[in-house]
Amino acid sequence: MRLLVTRPEPDAGETAAALVAMGHAVLLQPMLRVVFFDPPAALPDPAALIATSRNGVRALLAWPVAAGWKTRPLFVTGEGTARLAVEAGFTDVRSGGADAAALAAFFVSDFARGQGPILYVAARDRTGALAGGLATAGYDIRTVVAYAAETVRRLDRPVATALRTGGIDGILFFSRRTAEAFRDAVEADGLTGTLSGITGYALSERVAVPLRPLFARLQVADRPDFAGIAAMIGGVGPP
Repeated sequence: MRLLVTRPEPDAGETAAALVAMGHAVLLQPMLRVVFFDPPAALPDPAALIATSRNGVRALLAWPVAAGWKTRPLFVTGEGTARLAVEAGFTDVRSGGADAAALAAFFVSDFARGQGPILYVAARDRTGALAGGLATAGYDIRTVVAYAAETVRRLDRPVATALRTGGIDGILFFSRRTAEAFRDAVEADGLTGTLSGITGYALSERVAVPLRPLFARLQVADRPDFAGIAAMIGGVGPP
């Protein structure tokens, strides 16, 4: 199949490599560009860490002080984020669900209160579900805004051309924000009519919501990870 990947880099390139290995042709159109911020001058010594994306782990790795935190419990969403954390040397990685709300519930069930501050390595644009839920549950949650994902407003010319000429069979969406950014970009470029013969592949129902007006054919993964996406397009990816 001829597939379009909308994830930000470096995840887009990693996903493309996996898809090519499965026999597909791939175009990249990252709909977000990730910008990392400098760490605060003073950080608490955390009893546990939280990252809800691979970019949260990447931000954490850029902080010199975090080199001494590799044995602290690190709570994450998603198997891909967990895998990156383990590869980076964290020895106590605990994966709890596909979104912030699920991770908050898992954290409460798995980590006792009163052990010290909990450091949440967060995106600038986020819901308050995780930090708010943990604060309400009695945890000393400290949020550090570590990175931002800036929206891409227009499609790259080769991608727009491929859409106009029928050069894409399927488009992969891994987050709600990339789905929303893609919807806005195709509307701005007058390309919504080019999607009628294309299948959209969404990581979850939440990701699918902004895509439903665009795609006549939209599939939602049974599990919210690359393997779930790969199963829909007829391949087997990494777990």
